[in-house]
Amino acid sequence: MYLKDMSISSASEFDSDIENVIFYVAIVEHIKQVK
Repeated sequence: MYLKDMSISSASEFDSDIENVIFYVAIVEHIKQVK
């Protein structure tokens, strides 16, 4: 994901931000399930 974002112009910055938020939420949910 990060490599793809680095190769994309700043015009897609908003989309990558959304992807990062979804990715972060997925990690948090995974940690909750592990506990």
